[in-house]
Amino acid sequence: MTQPGALEMNGNGRWQYGERELTCGDLVEINLGGQWCRGRIEHTPRHGYYFLLPVSDAQAIGVFHDRGGAVVLLHEGMPARTPERSRVWP
Repeated sequence: MTQPGALEMNGNGRWQYGERELTCGDLVEINLGGQWCRGRIEHTPRHGYYFLLPVSDAQAIGVFHDRGGAVVLLHEGMPARTPERSRVWP
């Protein structure tokens, strides 16, 4: 697991923390109210924003995929870290 850092938008228009640039499909954990929430980074070109789609450990390793549930919009300064497995799909 990498050290946590604060999310920031880089010059490429992508989110990053430290030297880690995040792209669609990356598995990341965001700290929400003191709890680490694991999810997959996704982007909606239609609306132009990135979000975290929360996933379970089983979903993170590609066992199943559920499109239901809430999403978390990414914001500057959100604490983020990358778990051991950094891509959702092999």
